[in-house]
Amino acid sequence: MRRTILWIDDFDNHSSHIRKRDGNKSDIEKYFRIFAPAYRRQVVIKDRFYDALSYIFECYGEFDCVILDIDLNRNFGAIDRDDGVWKRFFSCISIPEKLKEDEKGQTAGYILDEATGDITGKTTAEELSRNAGFYLVILLLTLGFPKERIILFSAFGDQDPRVIGWKKKFRQASLCPPRLVDKGVDWQNQEHQVLNARLDKLYDYEKQGYYFLRKLLFDVSAVAEESYRKNGKDDSHTSLFNERVREKDKRLGKERVKELFDCLVSSFSVYRPADTQAASFLYQSMKQFSEPFEADFSPQHNDSEYRIVKLFRNWSSHAKFGEDQAMRQEDFMLLFLIESSLLLNRDQNGGQAPNSGQEFRKILADIPFEKEDVGKICDVIYKNAWDICRRENEKQQKLKELYIPYNMSDVLHKLGNKKTSEYPMKYEYLWMAFICSCFEKQILHNKDKSISVRFSQKNDLSDTDRIFMEIAYQAWKGRRNGS
Repeated sequence: MRRTILWIDDFDNHSSHIRKRDGNKSDIEKYFRIFAPAYRRQVVIKDRFYDALSYIFECYGEFDCVILDIDLNRNFGAIDRDDGVWKRFFSCISIPEKLKEDEKGQTAGYILDEATGDITGKTTAEELSRNAGFYLVILLLTLGFPKERIILFSAFGDQDPRVIGWKKKFRQASLCPPRLVDKGVDWQNQEHQVLNARLDKLYDYEKQGYYFLRKLLFDVSAVAEESYRKNGKDDSHTSLFNERVREKDKRLGKERVKELFDCLVSSFSVYRPADTQAASFLYQSMKQFSEPFEADFSPQHNDSEYRIVKLFRNWSSHAKFGEDQAMRQEDFMLLFLIESSLLLNRDQNGGQAPNSGQEFRKILADIPFEKEDVGKICDVIYKNAWDICRRENEKQQKLKELYIPYNMSDVLHKLGNKKTSEYPMKYEYLWMAFICSCFEKQILHNKDKSISVRFSQKNDLSDTDRIFMEIAYQAWKGRRNGS
């Protein structure tokens, strides 16, 4: 399972309170409690220097945040010069050492004094274990990992000789050391506020949108992977997507769903695309992920989620979006979440089935969005949606109640079939249509022969759709405000 946060630590708090057995997972598990729930499921722990090297080389490109301890002397182990991992490490890192046989006849490295060239008496293993953080940072930077996404997490304060010496090594290498986060006292027994605050900045929705989306993709794809792991051979995958697709050969089994998520996740590398390429990258990624929605389908009247994705797929396939419609992160996020909710297991009432729904709802709960009053959302969206519906219906005044925003998806489908130059499509239309579908309407014929409409939120609206509606409103509002 892919994880975005790599934590390397031998769990020595400088008070001899270490695990009883090195590498014992049951002892390590308790340390996950220092992370906030939003990060806990994305952390992988490596408590040996060698295991950390192996993971870095094998899984490089998956993790986008590294938390390091300076000192791994409690759980360092031996150096095997014939081992492939060690060979690769020493090919990346230059250490002033001299190799010679030790008392047991085994080859060992001894650190040289860079000024005189003489052997200092310190072994390479001692040097690496005492300054593991430094050498792991150098390795990561050599491989191209972003330095700003490395956190030094140590029980030693800024004035500790080891930290001072560690920073000196960076200055000698003409590098600035990563940011230091002090573990503090009794750090392992509760959520670590300073560490989580640092992670909040690294995955901030506004300032670090790419990495926020990347983590979201990893979280949701883990749900798909777990579903496949439990029932991988069972191809009778029940989902809203499969229930609506007419052609049986177009329906997706669990393995295909997992492949779809894997492909999308793999396209989000650890390297953030340039600002000038971000919108195009998101757009092309979403086009690929929504490819299965080309299939002919039988939607129910209230299939608001499916209709929105189908509209996006049609508009993107036929270049219907206006030239000013660059995909933003909130557009990508909402489309991804809606498509994911359709592809993952669902029950007959549109809610998530127990095996995947609970985890999916936890992920939704961690998404930062401003909650608005339902009445305000309805009132504002209605006024804007009516203008769009009226354009399509301006020649059918007698039937205009059929095109009140409740049926906005039908209206957009008709508009999308017109020439692009005549009526270019916008992302905000998708979100308006989805929001309108979340309300019941009551059409009132007034005494002056005018028509007015009253809206109320649907009583059977699922928790998932309610969250989608509020996120959609923020996405719509952001585009209307130009923010």
